[in-house]
This record gives sequence, structure tokens and C-alpha cells, in this order.
Amino acid sequence: MTTTLDILYLKDNFAYWGHLGDSRIYYLKGNTLRLLTKDHTLIQKLIEEGFLTLKQANNHPSSNIILKALGKENPEPDLSKMRLSNLENHRFFLCSDGVSSLINETELQQILSEKDFDSIQNTIISLVRSRGAADDYSFILIEKVIMVGKRILNYQIISLLGEGGMGSVYKAYDLQLERYVAIKIIKPKLLKDPIFVERFRIEAKNQAKLNHPNIVTVYGFIETREATGFVMEYVDGSTISQLITTYGRLDLIYSMRVLQQVLLAIDYAHSMGFVHRDLKPSNIIIDRNGIAKIMDFGISKSLNENQRITRVGFNIGTIHYMSPEQIKGLEPSPQTDIYSLGITLYEMLSGSPPFTSKSDYEIYEAHLKMIPRKLSETFPEIPNEVDDLILSALNKSNKKNFLNAYEFRSSIEQLIFNLPLLVSRPSANQSQTNSVSRQKNRSANLIVAFIALLIVLIIGLSYILVEKFIIKEKINSSSENKSEVII
Repeated sequence: MTTTLDILYLKDNFAYWGHLGDSRIYYLKGNTLRLLTKDHTLIQKLIEEGFLTLKQANNHPSSNIILKALGKENPEPDLSKMRLSNLENHRFFLCSDGVSSLINETELQQILSEKDFDSIQNTIISLVRSRGAADDYSFILIEKVIMVGKRILNYQIISLLGEGGMGSVYKAYDLQLERYVAIKIIKPKLLKDPIFVERFRIEAKNQAKLNHPNIVTVYGFIETREATGFVMEYVDGSTISQLITTYGRLDLIYSMRVLQQVLLAIDYAHSMGFVHRDLKPSNIIIDRNGIAKIMDFGISKSLNENQRITRVGFNIGTIHYMSPEQIKGLEPSPQTDIYSLGITLYEMLSGSPPFTSKSDYEIYEAHLKMIPRKLSETFPEIPNEVDDLILSALNKSNKKNFLNAYEFRSSIEQLIFNLPLLVSRPSANQSQTNSVSRQKNRSANLIVAFIALLIVLIIGLSYILVEKFIIKEKINSSSENKSEVII
């Protein structure tokens, strides 16, 4: 098979695809299979012109010649898009000619109509191998589940709020209680994985045990043929991540006030025996009244729970916000969340996390060994005490950092109280700059004074010389007059 290309991108209610060559993209809607792409081969041209039948084309020696059919050395792919209707599931099947040449469309339609993905995969592999394929074949099956518009129990799905690794979150309307809610629905393919299902159940249970104004409330768990998930409080607002994207950097006082609320919630969660383990800007939402709420206790860990449901060698957390103990695979502690919130505060005030790199390994190494650059060095208006606060949260040694969320919050409260004085006081950088500026001004003033004095001396000396010249002229003139009288 010569070079081919298939690209499929699903966003909202649209499917976008690009195609080049003799690989194919099929679309299954209901029980109807549709070929979305057109083969770019010499054989396809011969079929279209009526020189070959489909039966003759199947075993033709030139079936893979692509560039000659296109008549170009650098061919461009076909680009198309399609709107996907609500209330339906949409399946896309991408495959090489190693599959499409051995399984006809009638067989493929029947196979793809099965519900179980594993069964579909096994059937296709078995067929192509039994019909002569060796290793020269590839395929992928993608399903787009559109929940918007559907009704699950007494909940009417309104819109998609976001998607994560475990599932999607939808805005819904509770028809019985007449209120808006958020529903987190686990991805269908993960329902077969008992580890992910158990993690999902634990998320619901853990978050349901936590009743705090700064933690999103869980209302209940749902499990139907259509979906498995849990219902929680709907918060009309923006996440910190969205605010940073919009504004770049957040105000110092605002950031401290938000973190103050978050630490109240985390202190409560820790007292209840839970560590969040994935605190980050996208998991903290601010409602229209300025109330901060923590979301997504999906990977929270009970400090009193012995059972482990994570895979061996699997790091829990998000790489830019992971604590050193998470990277090392150690048991979580309250310092795990404190470290992540220190990173979050740094990003709120600077616009980006302290450790960024193209390599995951370098980010891991930075978390383990590096101290972030002080914010006051980049932003002189930020007091040194804010640097000290962040470094106390990010210290690699547990002996030097905050022992708990209460200590962190108390330090923030004290800093907020003293902030007006700290902001009006020049920073070390500003003091050094002002000192240098004063020295420069003093030198400039001395030079100006010297020049002025020199000018005065020159003018004074000139005046004296002129006066002497005038007196001398008068004396000479008087002497000449006397000489004339004597004669």
C-alpha cells in the first residue's frame, strides 16, 4: 500500500475529515452504512470510465497506484464535514485497503451494527486473516454519543459543559425538582473496565460525603441502559483556568481571596479523611457571586482507606500540578493538595505554571529538584512575602512547608491584612532601582552645578577684563588731553 491519509475530527455536533489515497472512512447511522471517502487510485479511475468491473478490480496488480490517478506529485487531500443530528449515536470506521478489499460493505454493515466494540474488533481480525491478510491491514472504530436532547430518568440533557479522561459533564434540567443540575456520565468504553467503574463510584461516594459551601454538592448516582453517572450541583460561573485564559493574569487580592475559600474547603476535606490529589485551575470554579467551589473528586483518596484501585506504575494527578510524593508513587498526604494549590496560586498570578517544558520527564524533574523563579523578579509589584508564601507551599522538604491547609490559609489571611502596607513599600528590586536612580540624579546635578559655576566664573572674569580695558582707555584718553593743553 502506498502512502495514504485519513483524518477524522469530531467537535460538538460536527464531523470533519480529510482523505488521501485508498484507505477509507465509513459512517454508520442506525443500520445504514455509508462510504464517506473516494479512493484515489488508478483502478478507481478505470472503474469510473467503465474499463473495469468491481470484480476485475479486486485483484488487479495496479490497485494501489495513487499518484498517477491524481496526476500530481504533491496531491492534496479531500476535505469534508458533516453535521451530526442529536438523539443518535454515530459510528465511524477508518480502515486500510487491507480491510476494505477483503470485507464487502454488506458484511461490514452487519459487523459494525453490533453493540460490543470488542466483538467487532475480533470479528474483523478473524475475517481478514482467514481471507489471506497478513500484517498489512489497520482499522479504528470511533463512536460519537450525542446526549444533548435526550432524557435520562427525570433529567433532560441541555448542553455539554466539558469532557475529561473519565467522562463528560452535561448541563441538565431536573423535571421533578425544577432546577438545573450537572450530570457527569462515564465514557461507554470504560464501563467494561472494572477499575474505572469502581473509581467512578468512589468519586460519587467521596464527594457525596463532603458537605461544604466551597465544594460542589453531589445529589445522587444514576445507572441506566443509556448512561452511568452521578448528578451534582450546577454552578453557573467560570473556572480559574478559563479566567486565566481570558485575562492572562489575575489580580493579587482576588487570587488570595479565592485561594482562601479553596483552603477552607480543603481543610474540611482533610478533616473528613480525604485528599483531592488533582487540584488545579480547571477544577476550581467561581460562581456569579464570587464563591469558589472545588470540583472533580474523581481521584480523591481516603486517608483511612486501605484498598488501592489504581494500576501499578500509574501516576495519579495532572503533570503540571503533581506533588513530589505523587511523582514518586508515595501515599498522598495533606501536603499533596497544599503543593498543588501553591502551583495554582503561582499560575493565577503569573499566567502560567512555574514548571513548563516539552518533555514530561523535565517537568517531573523540576517538581522533584527545582525551586520556581520568584514572581517579584518578573512582576515588581508583587511583594516578596507572596514569594515566601508560595515557596512555603512548594518546598521539597516537608519540614519547611505548611503542615496543613489551616496554616496555609492563616498565612494568606495575615498577608491580605498586611498587603496595603506591603504594596506601598518598595520591593528590593525597586529600592535598588531607586538607589541607582538617585545616584544618577546626584551625579547629574553635580555636573549641572559645575557647568553653571564655570559659566558664572567665565562671565565674571569677562566682566573684570572688560572693566579693566575701559579704565585703561579712559586713563590713556585723559593723558592725551593733558599733553595737548601743555603744548
